[in-house]
Amino acid sequence: MAYAIGCGKAVVSTPYLYAQELLAHHRGFLCEFRDNVSIAKFVNILLDDPMLRQATERRAYRFGRQMTWPHVAADYGNLFAELAPQARMMLVPSA
Repeated sequence: MAYAIGCGKAVVSTPYLYAQELLAHHRGFLCEFRDNVSIAKFVNILLDDPMLRQATERRAYRFGRQMTWPHVAADYGNLFAELAPQARMMLVPSA
């Protein structure tokens, strides 16, 4: 699912926690668990309405840009830079 969102594709998924987070704000569609009619309904909606599919894919793509490796690496770098001074202070013995 993360790869599909990162590529800006419309997604239909059951509502497990990660899917709820990724598909929020109209970035995809949540169907019922173990309900092939629900899945088919959302797939057909996307196939029948190209404008809705394109709008959904645009929102998914914009959100998915946050999940590319350069952005994730920058986020980790910022986190490490924030935490490193605190860690160094803990390692320096008190006089």
